[in-house]
Amino acid sequence: MQIIDLILNISIVVLAMISFLYYQLPSSNKYYIGLSILRYFTMDSNILVALSSLVIIPYNIINIKKKSLYLPPLLSLLKYVGTVSVMLTFLTVIIFLGPTQGFDIMYVNVSLFMHLVTPILALLSFVLTEKNNLDERVTITSIIPMTIYGIIYTTNVVYKNRWTDFYGFNINGNWRITFLIMLISTYLIGLLVYFLPKIIKN
Repeated sequence: MQIIDLILNISIVVLAMISFLYYQLPSSNKYYIGLSILRYFTMDSNILVALSSLVIIPYNIINIKKKSLYLPPLLSLLKYVGTVSVMLTFLTVIIFLGPTQGFDIMYVNVSLFMHLVTPILALLSFVLTEKNNLDERVTITSIIPMTIYGIIYTTNVVYKNRWTDFYGFNINGNWRITFLIMLISTYLIGLLVYFLPKIIKN
C-alpha cells in the first residue's frame, strides 16, 4: 500500500506543479494570470495538499524499504487538512460553481486536475493508504484554511473592492450566509474525511 501511496503523492505534487505553472505561461496563453492565481482557493487548496504529499514522500520511500507504515502525526494532520480543503473545492464545483458557471469551464484544461483529479487522488491517499492515529478533536482544524481564505476573500471583495466576486458568494450581499454555509460544509467534510478510513476498516 505504501507503493500506491507513493504513486498517489507524486501524482498530486506533479499535477499541482503543472496547474500552477500553466497560469504562469506567457501572455499568449489566454489563461495567463501570473501569481494572481493564488487569490483562488482552488489553487491554494491544491498547493496545500501537494505540500503535504511532498513531505510525506520520503516517509513512503522509507516505509517501503522497512515495510512499515510510520507517519508523523503532524504530517497526517497536514494531509488531513489539505485533503478536506481540496474536497471542499471538489464539492463546491459540483454543487454550486458547475451549475451556476458551467461545468465546461470548471473542467477545462488544468481545472480538470484541480477540481476533480487531485481531490480524488488526495482522498484515496488519505483514506485508503495512509495509516493515521489522529484524535477526533483534530476535525476542528479542517476549517482553518477555509476560514482564513474566507476572511481574505470577504475583505477584498466586500470591504476593499479589490477583487471581483469571482465565486459569486456575495450575490445580493449575502456573504454572511455564504460564509456560514461554507464553514459548516467544511466541517462536515472534515468529519467525513476523518471517519471514512475507520468506516472502511470496519
